[in-house]
Amino acid sequence: MRLVDTSRLRWLHHGLYVSTFVLTALAVLTGMWADPRGSARRSALALAPALVPMAAIPYIGTHTRRHPIGALAAAPFYGLALVASRK
Repeated sequence: MRLVDTSRLRWLHHGLYVSTFVLTALAVLTGMWADPRGSARRSALALAPALVPMAAIPYIGTHTRRHPIGALAAAPFYGLALVASRK
C-alpha cells in the first residue's frame, strides 16, 4: 500500500519484525509451560498459528502485495489470544 515510506528506516522495520517474531514465540512457549490447563495455555494455542505467516514473510517477497498481506495474516491470532486470555 506504501502509505508509509520506510526506505530510510529499513533497520527499524527489520528490528521490529524480529522483535515481534521472537516475542510471539516466547509468549507461546511461556504460555504452554506456565499453566498447562488454564487460560495461559489457551492463549498460547490461539497465538501459535501467528508464527506461520510471520515465518513465511521473508520468503514471500518484499516488493509485492503479498508482503503486507502475509504480515496482516498473523493479526487475527493476536486478537484470538487476547480473547482466550480473558476467559
